[in-house]
Amino acid sequence: MLFRSAWNENFGWAENEFDLCSWHGVICDGDDLEHAARRTKENSDGVVLGLKLDKNFVTGRTPSSLWKLPSLVYADFSRNPHLDVNFVGLDQNNSTSPLKTVKVRDTGTTSIVGLSFASETLEVLEMSQNAFNSQIPNDLYSLTRLTSLHAAESGLLGSLPDDIHRLSMLEELNLYNNGLTGTIPDDFSRLTRLRHLTLSHNQFHGALPDYFSDFLMLNQLWAINNDFT
Repeated sequence: MLFRSAWNENFGWAENEFDLCSWHGVICDGDDLEHAARRTKENSDGVVLGLKLDKNFVTGRTPSSLWKLPSLVYADFSRNPHLDVNFVGLDQNNSTSPLKTVKVRDTGTTSIVGLSFASETLEVLEMSQNAFNSQIPNDLYSLTRLTSLHAAESGLLGSLPDDIHRLSMLEELNLYNNGLTGTIPDDFSRLTRLRHLTLSHNQFHGALPDYFSDFLMLNQLWAINNDFT
């Protein structure tokens, strides 16, 4: 459950106001999903498209019922360090989830199990600065429509598996400052849409692949503080 009394802003959530679109952080039809914090009361007849509750001292664990919102495309819970964002409820959705953007940077999230149920739509995933302390989650490789993946400083361990090639739509990939090891797999060569790639501050070794020179859209590559030869 979410503990709402300590939130910076909790209008609507604490009172259980009937008009969801007037609640703080609830974004409804017609709003700018990147910038609107809440819909005004005079324009409150839309459906819920997004939740923007970043930097709001949200604590606890998100309920599975959250993902039953049928039109939810945007969810930003970033910078709530005591919030565990739970994706398990996505498998209870009666239809394909429409989620396109999920931001859980600097939260208490340690698992993305269940997020694979948004594999047909999810394009942006920001999961940096979390304590996964594990290998790259298998659910990640089912998110084949991702164009942006930020997983910096997330305690990711082990090597990059060949399954990385399934993320061939990626344009941005940030793996900065994890505990990743091994060589860059040959199948990484299929990520030809990459524009920004950050591998710095890991323990990769071997040769930096020559095929990076064939990535025609790549304009930023950061790979310092590894053991590349």
